[in-house]
Amino acid sequence: MSDPRRALDDVIATSLAARERRVDPGAGSAVVAGVLAAARTRRRRRYALQSVAAVAAVGAVVGAGLLVGGGPPTQVPATPGPSTSPTTTVAPTPSPTPSADARAALVAAGAGLPAGTVPVTDDVWAQTGPGWVLAVVRPSLGLEVLRNSVVLASPQGRTYLVVELPLDVEVAVQHWEPGSDEALVTVVPGERAFVGERAWLDLRTGAVVADPAGLDTSSAEASTPTFLGIDHLGRELWVEHGVAGEFVTGVLVVLDEGATVYRLELGTAWGSALLDPNARMLLLAGDEDRSYRVVDLDAGDVETYAFGADQRCRVVGWTGAQRALATCVDDAELVGTDGYPMVWTRLADVVVGTPGATAVRELVPGDLLPEAWGGAWLAGHGTVAPASTVPAAGEDAHSSSPSTVAAFARDGAPTVLLGPVLGADTWAVTRAADGVAYAWEAGFSDAPWSVVAWDGGAPRTAMPGPAAVAGVRSGEPSWVVAGDQDGPR
Repeated sequence: MSDPRRALDDVIATSLAARERRVDPGAGSAVVAGVLAAARTRRRRRYALQSVAAVAAVGAVVGAGLLVGGGPPTQVPATPGPSTSPTTTVAPTPSPTPSADARAALVAAGAGLPAGTVPVTDDVWAQTGPGWVLAVVRPSLGLEVLRNSVVLASPQGRTYLVVELPLDVEVAVQHWEPGSDEALVTVVPGERAFVGERAWLDLRTGAVVADPAGLDTSSAEASTPTFLGIDHLGRELWVEHGVAGEFVTGVLVVLDEGATVYRLELGTAWGSALLDPNARMLLLAGDEDRSYRVVDLDAGDVETYAFGADQRCRVVGWTGAQRALATCVDDAELVGTDGYPMVWTRLADVVVGTPGATAVRELVPGDLLPEAWGGAWLAGHGTVAPASTVPAAGEDAHSSSPSTVAAFARDGAPTVLLGPVLGADTWAVTRAADGVAYAWEAGFSDAPWSVVAWDGGAPRTAMPGPAAVAGVRSGEPSWVVAGDQDGPR
């Protein structure tokens, strides 16, 4: 059987060409050929760098927890881990000091893995494509991590154990192209709990290669850079964090094959960011909810636009090209509250790149309130976001959790996609390249999580959660959908 793996650059080139046709249906073969040629050039550069790095890395394998950037790439070895289906028992109290034998037995039984997980095979790798989900799961037993597993799920929800990583190397997956056997990740070394490095995870071997590129995490106040996504040219978008007084600062860093294209200061009010449907612009929070900002990714500049006099707004997400939905409230409605808790009273349409926010829907108790900066654009449906219920007068504005996922049209009308799940809350939404909305559901009491997908019909399980096992806490997975241009939320 021929090797089913495909070079990442070839996969990205194919995705970009397809995206170019979607954005501009009239794009000719010359445009597509240019994209492919650029990708091949990048691949040749990359292979040359990999050859040098491979020589430099000989003998440089170190124990988990010592992964750092700044020198030759350092590899952390992984232990392949076949598993059987997890066993289910009724649970109550985890032991704070489980024995080594007990831990080994649980790992061998598949505890903490999605129910029904089996080892991945070459035939499975050959089938990977849009709609597949890649995750890293880190369940715990007592006070210690039980396993650190890379898991793959097919669009039908069948799950496969890819590889086991060292327990003390925390990996958060950021981006994975369909068919590629490597994923872009951030790694948090053990002694730098809040500062992580950009790295690549080999999905075949589990090797993690630190590649900080142009990202700076050397500041004592810095934290793990935030991955925002891939723009229409295939470039990575990151935000570096710093501290200025009592405020967190942000610097947008655009990388092309690890080389810095430009850096853009975002100041202290950068907040959250959303990549537009065509991957050409970033929508950013403004100062004190009075404005929003737009980054032109090609020009590398940022413009600020006021929401309008006497109102505060927060963007929910894109509803189409040049349009976004926001939640708003008038200053007069906040008199006597000191602005807290913020109670949003209406949904508004924002024409991105112009001042103002036009009210489209007044909110009343019982209505669905979408989560600010939580929306993911889904063609034909608007922005898909976790939503809570607007509280009645006198109720705590923060008492309702976002246990519903809904699509909000440009006029603010909601369509419920995923209803409340008993004991669970939806925390994150993303969008795959194939136009399917995905949501992660998890409970406050560390109930087993799951990833659920919606494509216009009945919801389906894209990655099932782990079976309940005595003493094992499922934890919070790190997951992405193949080909999603946005970063994790």
